[in-house]
Amino acid sequence: ALLLGGTASRSGASLPPVGKQWTWREIDGPRSIGNAQCRYALVSLSNGMRCTIRADPAAARCELAVTVHAGSLDDPPEFEGLAHLAEHITVAADPGSLGAFVSSRQGDLNAFTGERTTSFYCQFEPCQVGDLAKGCSKM
Repeated sequence: ALLLGGTASRSGASLPPVGKQWTWREIDGPRSIGNAQCRYALVSLSNGMRCTIRADPAAARCELAVTVHAGSLDDPPEFEGLAHLAEHITVAADPGSLGAFVSSRQGDLNAFTGERTTSFYCQFEPCQVGDLAKGCSKM
């Protein structure tokens, strides 16, 4: 799931423009959370990754989370800890320069390995959705 704060306005909360690296379509979701009027979209990146965006014009920070369906219980018996090692290697290798993108926006990037999933997450200052989609499409 991808949660982003507002950028350019399009009838209230913002949604991304269509670009070469992604397509999107608006989907239904809770329209009001607290006092915020939110909009939702399903985004498909050129590398096949799909994500959900919630555009919230009241958000002060953007958040991004990616979950892979592989965790510690999926390790082969002879390679216990492989999923956790893969998590660390992925963060260290910084595919798509996501770490640099997040750092340049005064953000944080981290990850954790669960029993059946591995999750990568970050938060950062608001940005143009297209900038983030370009980075994620390199992953």
